[in-house]
Amino acid sequence: PAVPPPAASPAGRLLLGVRRTHERLQAEAADAKQLAAAAALVLRRMAAREADLLWLASNPFWTAAPLEPLFRSLHYGAAEVVYLLLGLLADQKLLLTASDPAVLVPAAQALRALMLPLAHSATYIPYLPPTLLAPSDMATLISESTAPYLIGVHASTLQPLVAEGLSPEVIVADLDKGELRPATLGRHAEAFPASVLKMEAALPPVGSLVRQLQA
Repeated sequence: PAVPPPAASPAGRLLLGVRRTHERLQAEAADAKQLAAAAALVLRRMAAREADLLWLASNPFWTAAPLEPLFRSLHYGAAEVVYLLLGLLADQKLLLTASDPAVLVPAAQALRALMLPLAHSATYIPYLPPTLLAPSDMATLISESTAPYLIGVHASTLQPLVAEGLSPEVIVADLDKGELRPATLGRHAEAFPASVLKMEAALPPVGSLVRQLQA
């Protein structure tokens, strides 16, 4: 583009003007015909999916963190993701485990992003290095904490915790195997479902949502 020299404004400041030139394709050009055909195809497809586009516009899925890492780690199991989300909303203790620490942080961020527009106010440690605490202190934090949390730990950390008797209040998500170990006891034991199947049976709207996501 051609750039004219700066001009002084009345206030003494310099104003920079930019002149842009655009190439205009001839109507009979091959590129113009291909562009017009592609644009027409996109418009037809958008018109055919108008209802879906309107739904996406009113229920946006774009979040502060990508959701794909969480779904991929759980083998795209919609029921498992919904169960974890309910656990987060119900102030349960959630423990994520993986052999690769790089998996834990994106998965934890994705789970919190699913809460939007709500904010997660419980203890949040997306990755707790095993060298940061002594095994006994780690066990105390994970099993004896009286507050809800979302914590990610290395898979090797889980084995000693289970050996020492991991609290049944904790929901464990094994991101290596894509499996859940639901909570079987806790402050919400009577209200919070103890398995994915019980969740779908006890909460028909949630069960319907899971079936739609799995379809």
